[in-house]
Amino acid sequence: MTTTSDTDDGLVTDEQYLLYEGLLSSTRALIAALGCMGNVINIYIFLKLGFNEGMNLSLTLLSCFDLLYLVTVISRSVSFVFFAYERTHNWTMWFPVQPYAVYVFCVHAGRIPQASSNLMTTFVALARCASVAKPLQFKQTFSQQLTVIWAIIFVVFAVVSYLPVQVFMGIIPQFDQDVNLTRPALWISPRRKEVRDVVGVIRDASLPLSTQLLIAVCVILMTRRLKASLKFRAVHSNYSITYGIVNEIAGNSGTTAVTKLKGSSPTKPGKELQVIQQVVLICVVYITCNTPTIFINFTGLFVPEFSVDKKFRNLFQLVTGVKYLFQTINASINIFVYHRYNSRYKRRFPFCRQHV
Repeated sequence: MTTTSDTDDGLVTDEQYLLYEGLLSSTRALIAALGCMGNVINIYIFLKLGFNEGMNLSLTLLSCFDLLYLVTVISRSVSFVFFAYERTHNWTMWFPVQPYAVYVFCVHAGRIPQASSNLMTTFVALARCASVAKPLQFKQTFSQQLTVIWAIIFVVFAVVSYLPVQVFMGIIPQFDQDVNLTRPALWISPRRKEVRDVVGVIRDASLPLSTQLLIAVCVILMTRRLKASLKFRAVHSNYSITYGIVNEIAGNSGTTAVTKLKGSSPTKPGKELQVIQQVVLICVVYITCNTPTIFINFTGLFVPEFSVDKKFRNLFQLVTGVKYLFQTINASINIFVYHRYNSRYKRRFPFCRQHV
């Protein structure tokens, strides 16, 4: 740890960083706690629904990855409270293990499920988009087995891409000059920066941008398909209403008209349209919450001093805290999407069964 005069970057002081990050950390912890409950409900309901469809399995795995990420968010927030407590007391009060070291490791640990979640979201978007664009070719392609295989690939990729950075850091007993004693504290190898820069090009720059572009293309294609389907249903509904009125005028039974009116209401889209709406909204949320990550990555390319270990480090960490807030929201909000656009999910929802 370094002193205040050493770490002020001219834009954000240490005191300001501690205050703002404390507020962000508390907000993330609250959202993450609610998100954990939401993802547990998601997993429970999808298990009840079964995995006859590959989509249900994909959404279950997505909820599992999000749940793991949110657990690290809560752990990170708790360790930051301990770190801030030591810092504000000028390390006259301290803990047996350096809280800042735990905080850093929680940050890095969370990147594995978070990357897996991003990749699974991309998989869901691509699978649904392919099924919509070429239903005959891809309707049965994305099976349970294929979904599990890709999930394993995503986890392996996330672990392998983050492992090199983890190897060059650790929590080991060493002399901590802040508290003037030996305790388990953060150790970072001098070579870690080189490894981080190399891995960061693949992991932090390429992955968010590539998934963003792929999902954006899928959203455009699925939105067009959704509009076309809704337009077709509206036209078909109008035709059914007209046909029913003609039947009644002609003196025929009104049963045909009533049946067609009930079966063709444009306000109640079919199962296929519900799935498209559900996936499109998941993708839109992802794009919105992933944008700060891309912004930070590109800012670092054009402003080299905007980095965790350079001139604007406090500002960088503060903006990164905002990025983590968006990631936390992204991992917590899917329960509302499922409840709104998945009728089978809603029927199983614990608190709404009697109203459905």
